[in-house]
Amino acid sequence: MGMNVEMLAASEGDALWVTFKDACECPFNILIDGGRLATGRLLVNRIKSTLVLPFRLDLLVVTHVDRDHIEGVIELLEQCDESQLVIGGIWFNGYAHLPASSMESCQLQEQGAAMGNRLETLIRQRRIQWNQEFNGGAVAWKESLFPSVMLTSTLRATVLGPTPDDLRALRPKWEIECERAGLMPGGPKAPDLVLAEQAGARLIDFDLLCNTPFIDDDALANASSIIVLLEDLERAGRNVLFAGDATAQTLQRALAALRGQRADLRIDAFKVPHHGSERNVSLDLLKAVRCSDYLVSTNGKYFSHPSDATIARIIRHGQESSVPANLYFNYRSHRTEPWCDVQRQIDLGYTANAAQSEQGISWP
Repeated sequence: MGMNVEMLAASEGDALWVTFKDACECPFNILIDGGRLATGRLLVNRIKSTLVLPFRLDLLVVTHVDRDHIEGVIELLEQCDESQLVIGGIWFNGYAHLPASSMESCQLQEQGAAMGNRLETLIRQRRIQWNQEFNGGAVAWKESLFPSVMLTSTLRATVLGPTPDDLRALRPKWEIECERAGLMPGGPKAPDLVLAEQAGARLIDFDLLCNTPFIDDDALANASSIIVLLEDLERAGRNVLFAGDATAQTLQRALAALRGQRADLRIDAFKVPHHGSERNVSLDLLKAVRCSDYLVSTNGKYFSHPSDATIARIIRHGQESSVPANLYFNYRSHRTEPWCDVQRQIDLGYTANAAQSEQGISWP
């Protein structure tokens, strides 16, 4: 079976269900982010409808504090008790994992859940193993030391981000960022899942889009995203880079350092950061990733993601590298429909795969 990635319907956010199975072991289940509130409800229904309970989720990864990644996770933990859902461990950088502002010390400060953050409270209440593989510290890489964890005998997870500096920069802004993310107790609830509108193929100036100047994302919460490379060491063609909402600069720096250590590094699929925002995917980043398959998670409803410039850059990179791009969209929306046009795919030399239902789409 190997690795299977489901990009669940998550509104404008991410909810990535990864199932890994080899010939000798039971399935290893990973959830990377949980989308918005409605996505959390879908996850709850999925768990509760399982034939044998409690269901075991071996690893839960919450990449960062943005609401469209974390709200569904909170709903899942609040609505599924331990008789229904057992979580083997969680990777999440909370307030306790943000280094102090002093540049002289990178020692992590054990401040606890200073803000009464709902997710941190749930983790502690349920006594979930929190960042256990990192000795309870931050999920991060430092000075070209990339933590690698063997999740099973043939599934390896390597952390490519964030860095302690990324986390340190977030610390003074933590309360503001969490409030923006809707994490404060009593904060507004997200609307129910709404399918994005469909539209026909609009006119696109491909060359103009490819030449759109790139300006890197400067959002601190995005820069703090946990970036994970999952590698199937037994089967070729099943290595996936999950980038959260990471910045292009962070990703490029990490990939350059990691490739310097591992000449055989291979990436087959790339969950593009920040839902295909044009400020998170540059041509230089695509050259650093070097893959053929691109996973885009968003319904385009609120922030008009993915950007046409991002999709054009991905296709252009495929043309220049002679490795045609394969696009996977978890919604067929007004943003993705034009790129699903068959004639456009033929003319520009790429393929597009879009979800045909509310269930999202699977890779490969």
